[in-house]
Amino acid sequence: DVKKVFAVFTSFQPPLDYAQLQRKTAFLLAMASARRLSELASLKCSPSFMIISPLNVRFLPSDLSKTDRENHLGPPIVISRLPAEDSLICPVSSLEALLLLRNGLNISHDYVFSQFHPPYHRLLAQGFAGRISWALRRAGISAPPSSTRSVSVSDAYARGVNIDAILQAGDWSGVQTFFCHYLRPSACSFQQ
Repeated sequence: DVKKVFAVFTSFQPPLDYAQLQRKTAFLLAMASARRLSELASLKCSPSFMIISPLNVRFLPSDLSKTDRENHLGPPIVISRLPAEDSLICPVSSLEALLLLRNGLNISHDYVFSQFHPPYHRLLAQGFAGRISWALRRAGISAPPSSTRSVSVSDAYARGVNIDAILQAGDWSGVQTFFCHYLRPSACSFQQ
């Protein structure tokens, strides 16, 4: 139940510290993007790789993904901004807050996610998965961190999102992969 995790993040007392913002942003980006945790760990915030607009954030992948081939590179990761009334669970708003805090820490790399303490080394996929695991445990959910991928696309499908949009978001070439490996009964809808 994704609402349980949202409740964890909305219970944080502002201003959020760097660890809280990383955990929140990691989970929200994972749910909003339907991408592999390794792809999200490799997101960069330099202008060559990230553009934030009033409507969304657009990331160009900085590393090859599991499914990238010579004749196929995954699409950009585009995450829409939620309406103002949902700003506490908006992945773009959370990302902006994280980047603002990050700017004051003298971090030497341009990866969005890093370790919590100096020298703030780049966070690898395993560390990113730890951010998601923390959120799930705190919400009382027993699930692997990679479950965000199937939960997000299953929820989108249950809400009637076009299958082509789902396939593009998850970077799947065919519906068979989605239906056989990722479609799960939706526990809840973000719209409720």
